[in-house]
Amino acid sequence: MKIKTRPRNPYRWFLEPLDDRTNRIIANHCSPEDACWNVQCADGFSHNLWRCSFKICRVFIASKVESQLRFNVFCQKDHGKIKNVNFLFFRRKKGKKKKSS
Repeated sequence: MKIKTRPRNPYRWFLEPLDDRTNRIIANHCSPEDACWNVQCADGFSHNLWRCSFKICRVFIASKVESQLRFNVFCQKDHGKIKNVNFLFFRRKKGKKKKSS
């Protein structure tokens, strides 16, 4: 009998804290081995990232506003480049429209 195995998830998720408070909170949920400092990403810049599961990522995304957390979300597929994927989870704040006279 052949045992079915679950296919490997090709995605790796990362959080980039944008302030010290957020960094401490993320560090409490991730192990020290998950810290990835000065990682070159697809945008050409180096970022300090925490590798985490998508489940942890979703928890942080859901509590971002009420907990006043500041972070970016990055994703890597297989062995490709690490890309910023904030657009998947957060909408840009639209400015107030000016009234035309």
